Amino acid sequence: MGKHVLLLVFLFLGTIILPRTLPAPPPSTAFLKMDDRDKIPYGRDNCPRTYNPDQRDGDRDRVGDVCDNCPKRHNPSQSDTDSDGKGDLCDNCPTTANAKQLDTDRDGTGNACDTDDDNDGDLDLSDNCPLIANPDQLDADRDGLGDACDSTSVCIPRITSAEVLGCSAVHLVWEQGWTVCGTSQIRISRDGNPLFTRTEASNNLYDYAVPHNASHIYRVEAFNATGGSLGSDEESATIPDCWPPRPTFNVKVIYAKFADFTDDLTDSAGRRLETTRFNNLIFTDSHSLNAHLQENSYGQSNLTGASYGPYVLPGTMSSYCGSGAPNASSCSSGFGRAMSDLRTLADPAIDFSDTDIVILVLNGWGEDSAGGSFANSEDPNNRLIIMQTSSFQNQEGGYLPGNLVHELGHALGAHFHAGSWSCPGDGPGPDFNNLSAGGCLVSDYGDTFSPMGAANSFHFDTYHKWKMGFLRDSQIATAPEAPGEYEYLLDATEVVSEGIKQVRIPVGNGYYYFLEYRKPVGFDDWAYSSGWRPIRDAAQIRLRIDWFYALDTLRTGNAVIQSGFPFIDTYHNIRVELLEQSIGPSGNQARIKITRDVTAPAP
Repeated sequence: MGKHVLLLVFLFLGTIILPRTLPAPPPSTAFLKMDDRDKIPYGRDNCPRTYNPDQRDGDRDRVGDVCDNCPKRHNPSQSDTDSDGKGDLCDNCPTTANAKQLDTDRDGTGNACDTDDDNDGDLDLSDNCPLIANPDQLDADRDGLGDACDSTSVCIPRITSAEVLGCSAVHLVWEQGWTVCGTSQIRISRDGNPLFTRTEASNNLYDYAVPHNASHIYRVEAFNATGGSLGSDEESATIPDCWPPRPTFNVKVIYAKFADFTDDLTDSAGRRLETTRFNNLIFTDSHSLNAHLQENSYGQSNLTGASYGPYVLPGTMSSYCGSGAPNASSCSSGFGRAMSDLRTLADPAIDFSDTDIVILVLNGWGEDSAGGSFANSEDPNNRLIIMQTSSFQNQEGGYLPGNLVHELGHALGAHFHAGSWSCPGDGPGPDFNNLSAGGCLVSDYGDTFSPMGAANSFHFDTYHKWKMGFLRDSQIATAPEAPGEYEYLLDATEVVSEGIKQVRIPVGNGYYYFLEYRKPVGFDDWAYSSGWRPIRDAAQIRLRIDWFYALDTLRTGNAVIQSGFPFIDTYHNIRVELLEQSIGPSGNQARIKITRDVTAPAP
């Protein structure tokens, strides 16, 4: 019964009183256990859970290398704030878990906590190649992945430049891996309309017939041999209005000689070629180049400047250009050296900072040409005209060299030439896309009534005047394409007026005939006395075509339209007649009639 009473007391009080001492447990076998089987007792093993019989501890922090989270740094605490297995002392992102410790730019800061992993200056959040340095951020296919890390980008064309030249031309430049991508075609279009198809490796295109005063979209697309697209790129170009032209062109005339061409020269009238003579021919004579520009531009533009020289180059002609009379093709490599030497001679005396055009008269040079610039540190954008001295020597009576007018035309925006199109029957041929069809012949410089053709000093035709900015768009009329008869009053090309100077007759595909009225007035009269065929008091017609390389216009055999001698295009059923001439208040107008029997088909 006592035992039962004692139990009740314990239960009542809620406390169990244990004896003061308990028997000691048997010795623990865990203390002597070798968990990692490396035969090192647990209490002496510096990596008790990792097999390491050699007990190597390089940093002597009593933690074996194989289980040390920073084996090359003394860190007995093994602190690892981000729990990524890398100790804080050797973690390149100690507060951001990054077990792999990636550090692309090797700047000591891991990718996990580096805001610019490739150290290219573009933060990862906006970098289109965050792990490959590409500060330019180029992305040819615009897929958000930069070219530097896009394995297909080299096959996709990338337009690098759409340079606007004057008011009617664009130089388009692109990059594309033609060979490595198996490219077979590059197609270029403007505003959705095909321009050219290239079937060989190329990287640039000059578009010389761009409508002005408008913005245009160029597209370059590459195709493989099966016609599959490799990608495309687009770029915009805004073309300014051609009118008004620049009022003044600052010209520097430089007379220079190769070291072996130092003789004094004279023209056919016995006048010595020197700076005074060049000043007269280009700036001050009544029939100077300046006078020609003023008359052709209707008083809107003029030339100002001076002549310098002669300068004698330190080298002979052959030292720069090899044997033979040099030109832009045969002296392509040595020409740069010659110009550099000439700049060294001329720079002290000539201020090029305000120069628009440099006319270089070079004794020993073999052809007249225009292109590039007489570049120097002050003004790399001037336009260069190179003239051979023979162009000044052979002018009867010292007349203005037609070649000089021709090259000035190029410098002012007439990019190509005025050719002729001679076909059986004196009319135009059957195919504007194949100018030799029907037995026709094309001559690149065959237009004898245009300085851009036969290099004379007549007036520029109205197409080239328009490109140079001498004509307003309001002075150009366009005939309807529908069948019918249409009459127009044309003002003479040579005289100042606000009336219509050109009438266009569309013939499809962007091509058109253009009409103008010419009279033997001013330079159109004086040029005849200098040995050229006369300008008749008549209408003239030309074809504007941008397909045939290096030609702006074509004049057909029956291009001069006189009373009783109409122009007839039997292939497009177009007839043009001169009804009246030398009419109007000043006698400088003509009335023409255009007859279209049917809508002109596409060429």
